[in-house]
Amino acid sequence: MHSPTPWEAERKHERDGDWWEIQFERFGKTRSVGDTLNRDCTIDPEEDADNARLFAAAPDLLAAIKRLLLEADDDGITREGVEQAQDAIVKAEGKLTGRLRK
Repeated sequence: MHSPTPWEAERKHERDGDWWEIQFERFGKTRSVGDTLNRDCTIDPEEDADNARLFAAAPDLLAAIKRLLLEADDDGITREGVEQAQDAIVKAEGKLTGRLRK
């Protein structure tokens, strides 16, 4: 079982450059799941941000795929299942306002 959702990508600033931390809330405190730590600057900043969005969306993508597979085995895929999958993809691609804080 992974850490509770939702996960969010937040840009962090240091003297040596920027990086992204993937966070979630538990018991009223912000916790870290991981980060991109691109300190050696081997990854383009935009690619680093894309990686952070995908990392943060991983639990949503997993849940959406599981739901779609369960529904496909039952009576067919519901509109809610499709919307959950679409929302997860939007989050992964960074197109949903408020999901990726700069």
